[in-house]
Amino acid sequence: MDALLLARHTAKKIRRSGGRLHGNKKRSRQEDRDFEQALTAMITGENTHD
Repeated sequence: MDALLLARHTAKKIRRSGGRLHGNKKRSRQEDRDFEQALTAMITGENTHD
């Protein structure tokens, strides 16, 4: 818990001083395809996880 609070405090100090923090990486094409298949299966009612 202390490590999490320290990380949040450090990030806040960097932001306040005008610094930038890096966000998440861009999704890969494979991740986009996997999401599309999962969403389509959910919408159509198919259960692909059994």
